[in-house]
Amino acid sequence: MRQQKQRKPIAPEQGATAGRRPRGRPRKLRAPSVMELRTRLGPRLAEAVAANWQGCSLREMRAGTRSTARIAEARQLGMYLAHTLFHLTMTRTGTIFGRDRTTVRHACRLIEDQRDRPRVDEPLMVLEAALSQWTEHFARRLAGDEP
Repeated sequence: MRQQKQRKPIAPEQGATAGRRPRGRPRKLRAPSVMELRTRLGPRLAEAVAANWQGCSLREMRAGTRSTARIAEARQLGMYLAHTLFHLTMTRTGTIFGRDRTTVRHACRLIEDQRDRPRVDEPLMVLEAALSQWTEHFARRLAGDEP
């Protein structure tokens, strides 16, 4: 049997790029656009609004375990609002809420089925309009487009 040589790892300062400046132009720092801010802010705002709407805390909603029906409904509402209002994929929405994309799909289907009743649809329309306006306002303020 042949004995194999033990190779020592190369330290970063000894590698091929040791002592060299990074190639290319340095990146310019830029402020995030209103759309980027809206996409970041929106889901968290939707989560907070849904928690408040159902009378539970964000800590309860973010728990990794199954919860009471009230908390589950709040989480489902938050996922639905984040997905529909801010045009996030179900995978991205699930990542934000700490759930799987299939859970988001289930939540969206449940809320859509409930929207057939005017008693549910009317408050949701008001909630969606308010959430959309708040997010747009906050994003513009943070981007510096609005005083």
